[in-house]
Amino acid sequence: FNGETVSPPIKVFTSSPASMAEMAAVVKEAENAGIRDRVKIIVGGAPITEDFAKSIGADGYSTDAGQAARLAVQLLSR
Repeated sequence: FNGETVSPPIKVFTSSPASMAEMAAVVKEAENAGIRDRVKIIVGGAPITEDFAKSIGADGYSTDAGQAARLAVQLLSR
């Protein structure tokens, strides 16, 4: 995040529990960069739950890429 134009949404998927901390770091970095209000962050993947998504401050949770795309459309139309 270097202050340049940001195109929402940010989607982060993983199949590894080890990378879940990185998802939280993406949300935190967006906050630190002052762009959190301009992006929508959707997380998902095998080890991810909706409760985890809420706990890190993500805007949404998805079980697969198709659902993430539909959720992105919904979030961006609000």
